[in-house]
Amino acid sequence: MSIPSDGDSDPQSWGRSRLPRIGEITTGSPRPGLINSEHCLSIDPVTYLRLALVSVNTMAFLLLFMVSVRFGRREKYVWVRRLWVILALACAALVVGSVQRLILQAVSVGLLADSAGEVVTGDVQLIQSLVVLVLVVGAYITLKRLTDEMDASERLTVSLLDRVRHVDPGKLHLTDRESEVLALIGEGVSTDAALTEELHISASTVQSHVKSLLKKTGLNSRRDLVAVAILVGSARGGE
Repeated sequence: MSIPSDGDSDPQSWGRSRLPRIGEITTGSPRPGLINSEHCLSIDPVTYLRLALVSVNTMAFLLLFMVSVRFGRREKYVWVRRLWVILALACAALVVGSVQRLILQAVSVGLLADSAGEVVTGDVQLIQSLVVLVLVVGAYITLKRLTDEMDASERLTVSLLDRVRHVDPGKLHLTDRESEVLALIGEGVSTDAALTEELHISASTVQSHVKSLLKKTGLNSRRDLVAVAILVGSARGGE
């Protein structure tokens, strides 16, 4: 409210000189803000379509990232879990790039101020590059560890197969129960407690079947029976 001058003695007129008229509000120069409505109305509809596609693209990458993290946490196998981690890191890098494109597209249609585009293309772009670099390095390290583990597993498998090379699946003459025990051992169920729970038999009976399998195959450990289970399964699959 303005202070009245000597020539303005009417109290009702105090402060009127400070209030803008309606015409001045609508026809004056626009205030700098987040949205420029006149610019939005003059944009080609194709540009809005491009903005919508970029938005959908960003949401898709974000959803895929969340799904990868969720399934990676639930996965019980380590090597499969690391595959999910690699996918999550790749999606995170894509999300970062999509967010930048989304901001630039929003600036082009006037939904964001030009300063937002300058920020994205300035220091934020450097930060984005560093984040993507970290994600790529993390994916590489995870993939390298996974490859090393797979190589170790392959070497172990080859070693086991060499030990049971003399075993002829057609000459083992296994009973039905022994075949069940061997199949479970091949699936990783190798302890007495686990076999007892799966087959609903006593621990002594499980040990008796395992001893019979080792005797028929000429092996010394249950780990070797895993390779025998692979051979038996391959022989049955080829019949």
